[in-house]
Amino acid sequence: MDDFVKHTKDRDDNKSEKARLTDQHDVMMDAMGGKAIFVPIDLSKPGLRILDSGTADGRWLFGLRSTSPAKHEYVGIDIDEGLYPESAPEDMHFQNQSIREPFPAEWQGSFDLVHQRLVMAAAPPETVLSVVKRLAGLLKPGAWLQLVEVDTDSVPDNGPALRSFLNYAQQMSAASGMGPNLAKDLAGAMQKAGLQNVEQQSIDIMHGFKNKDESLKQKSIDSLCNAVPPLMQGVKMILPDKYNEEEASTLQSRLRKEFEESGGSTKALVVCGQKA
Repeated sequence: MDDFVKHTKDRDDNKSEKARLTDQHDVMMDAMGGKAIFVPIDLSKPGLRILDSGTADGRWLFGLRSTSPAKHEYVGIDIDEGLYPESAPEDMHFQNQSIREPFPAEWQGSFDLVHQRLVMAAAPPETVLSVVKRLAGLLKPGAWLQLVEVDTDSVPDNGPALRSFLNYAQQMSAASGMGPNLAKDLAGAMQKAGLQNVEQQSIDIMHGFKNKDESLKQKSIDSLCNAVPPLMQGVKMILPDKYNEEEASTLQSRLRKEFEESGGSTKALVVCGQKA
């Protein structure tokens, strides 16, 4: 993941990555039925503290804030300030913080909701359990943790390019020590961390031709296809015996063509747990 961050920053100072993350957010929110949170938290109660881990430009925070009927405190953390928005409202702030490092002592037990989406791949050498424990430590009694990660098991009717992409993603995840499909470890990790009322929901994400929303077709293509170059760069560096130059150089174009002609689908797991 450090290589991924360096790749996107060195390429164009994160401009394309910001665009990819914007597309990804819109596609994910649509797949989740427009719901930013799946936990039973009362946003009409003022004064909640809400943390978004791996916030990038804070799009998830801004979206949640726009739907909240009350005033809250919003905190976004990431490891590259170059991704943060140029300006933010007074009730929202951003700061550098890695999930691999201890959180500030004053944050312990201080948040009503902690959210993290598509970030766990950045955890190594930490484990899923150690990160979940660290995030759970931020929760007040009765507060909620919501984690969202891609279920990298391929849907049976996907085409060869998408199957290849997901297979490389699983190999990279396994090589990092996280197992081939870390999303399936989230619920167990929450339970081991002492959280209660742990629930898991699977959502379907439609790409390209299969996405019936015309405004999202291209976004659903670009958000995944533009993740191919940094993924294959990682394979080249970490799994050189699995790397094939011809496969790597054509995977992005083959995936894009496949999405445009027949579409594809991926799944994500939304896992929630509550602090006792």
